[in-house]
Amino acid sequence: LSFALAMMLMLTLALSMVSCDEETEVPDGMKYACNPDIVDYSLFVPESWIVDITTGSSMAHVSESDFSSVQVAQWNLTNEIKDFDTWWKDYKSSIEKLGAVEYVTELENTVVDQIASKKCEYKLTMNKDTANERTYSYMVICTITKGSAYVFLYTSLEDGDLYKTNMPVIEEILKEFKFN
Repeated sequence: LSFALAMMLMLTLALSMVSCDEETEVPDGMKYACNPDIVDYSLFVPESWIVDITTGSSMAHVSESDFSSVQVAQWNLTNEIKDFDTWWKDYKSSIEKLGAVEYVTELENTVVDQIASKKCEYKLTMNKDTANERTYSYMVICTITKGSAYVFLYTSLEDGDLYKTNMPVIEEILKEFKFN
């Protein structure tokens, strides 16, 4: 009986060690900006950032004075959206309905968590030629894996050049992004 209990204890410890090895470790100075129990990726942002959404999509922004943000959403692949080209056509059509778009780059190759991805940078001016005109800079990265298009979006107001100022942090966030 003692031998059987000892073996069960060892098996339990061994299994718990395996599950610990499979968990994604939170990088130093960062925190989750997603709920990994709901989504199949891990998005980490600096500890000082404000996490806004951790449901089926994830979103966080820099601070109360800097609303530059990152967002990740998952789109299921369909007959209409089945690869980068069809995803880009649909996405491009959506953003062009929001205002005047200036493309800085279009569908450049990049890598996210060792998976081939596509990246685009653009500026979107909403309410053009009105008192409420605002221009935002965007970087969107699409990764197609596991039957879905995962869309990482970095957004910043053009005022004060926050887009470029925050880019080193965005690059660190992308470096730590993982598919679970």
